[in-house]
Amino acid sequence: MNELRSYIAKEPSSRGRFFCFSSGCEKGNVLLYVFLAVGLLAALSYAYVKDSRENYASQSSIQVAETLYSQANMIRAAVMECAEEYPSGGGDMNGDGIVDTNDNPNNPFPLAPSNALNLQAGRNNTTPIGPTGCTVTSNAAGCIPQESPANDYVSDLYCIGAPLGAAAMFSGASNQGRYLPPMPGNFTPWVYKNDLTFGGAGGVYIQTTSPGDAASAIALNRLTTSLYTSKQASVSGNVLTVWIVNNN
Repeated sequence: MNELRSYIAKEPSSRGRFFCFSSGCEKGNVLLYVFLAVGLLAALSYAYVKDSRENYASQSSIQVAETLYSQANMIRAAVMECAEEYPSGGGDMNGDGIVDTNDNPNNPFPLAPSNALNLQAGRNNTTPIGPTGCTVTSNAAGCIPQESPANDYVSDLYCIGAPLGAAAMFSGASNQGRYLPPMPGNFTPWVYKNDLTFGGAGGVYIQTTSPGDAASAIALNRLTTSLYTSKQASVSGNVLTVWIVNNN
């Protein structure tokens, strides 16, 4: 028997040896099992971590998509309400005697906060032209202030034609109780546009930019494939555009 053990230990076959009976080989087998166990544990750990990360990204993206969808719908409803309640819009805001796209590209929807004509936009339907002497900082009765420095944040949006106490749509003490909640997942604040250029014929729309991580990318894809049609929303790079009025 000892000779058989010696032969097996010293003369392995060309295919290798998985088992042996000498004390030296027993130690080798133990190490093999240890290495196999460590490798299996590492593989299981990697699979668990990977699955956990994917599940977290998926759950996070759903929450982000639903939050953006809810915010966009609230903004859209407020803008539509303004246009319906004050259908005369700003009227002849540049004083040339004609109400046209030079006054408002998409009348009667609110102008963008940075539009210079906001300084002339009256806050009631009887005097669509604001009083002379309106300045960026005056905020006088009948003047809708232009943002300075110029920006188009939705939070600074004014409803042209609305009375003084209700003109500010998402800020101020008399804004009918509308306030924008914090943006999800490091998205930039919503901006509001009213023009004739974006996407061809333009229109009225809001935009936000994602931080570019995996969860936000999934969220944007969910928004544009499950919650909106291609006419209602689109994504270019990390920028999400949600249309209120799409002239294209």
